[in-house]
Amino acid sequence: MSNSSAPPIEAPHKLSPAQLKASDVFAYWSPKCRRSIFCVGPDAYRLGVWLESQPDVLVYSERPWGKNTATRIADFVAVHADNTRVVHSVERRKLSQHDDLLASIEAWIRTKNAKPSWFDEKSSSDIKREVEFALQALPYVSQHRKRGSRELELKLLALTASGATTIGDLERSFGGAGIEVRSALFALVFEGKLQVDFSGQADLDSRISKKR
Repeated sequence: MSNSSAPPIEAPHKLSPAQLKASDVFAYWSPKCRRSIFCVGPDAYRLGVWLESQPDVLVYSERPWGKNTATRIADFVAVHADNTRVVHSVERRKLSQHDDLLASIEAWIRTKNAKPSWFDEKSSSDIKREVEFALQALPYVSQHRKRGSRELELKLLALTASGATTIGDLERSFGGAGIEVRSALFALVFEGKLQVDFSGQADLDSRISKKR
């Protein structure tokens, strides 16, 4: 999916040399941003991939605001379909009113008319399953964005129009093109055109249907 019509967003705030030397730097290829995204810490990585999978998010960018004593953090700012800017952040310690990091965040939020959204998947098993699916699906989606077939997408939408079916059944209906079919399916889920049952891992028995 191209983001050419999305509102502009600030240039990415790249990780500092010190952050890039950390042992827990994660990277993934973002079809939405058309570049590699670097995150410090598994929570930020999971948040970034979750943003990639949200059809309501048109474009997003890293904004690593630094470290604290509890954990390394990397927040994201995203432009949503309703043209709002939302600062998505992993759960963090309480910052005092005199903390320079808190002041910089609040100043940016005020000047950009943005709003904060805290990402705490621990408190929601539904979001946790959705994140697990996004982590599993993103490599397939990235491959489809580079080499996928629009014709295959249209065929899959037609096959799911009459009701829910399983990923395995859809793959078998194309005979031996499992990776291509799965990549197109997951790309359509990321676009919001299909939905998958998040009650477990996205395996061959998972049910997939048109988005309501």
